Amino acid sequence: MAAALRDALALMHRRGETEVHAAALARALRVLDGERRTARVGLPPRSGS
Repeated sequence: MAAALRDALALMHRRGETEVHAAALARALRVLDGERRTARVGLPPRSGS
């Protein structure tokens, strides 16, 4: 997801776009933070009972 955001921002730059809408950027950053946090979650091994 981070690569997709980077690519989208690079495309905007090449097009000469200078405005980034705060709400869209905030939403994208929340998604990226959620992915980062879920990647850190680990589950304990299952017990054999």
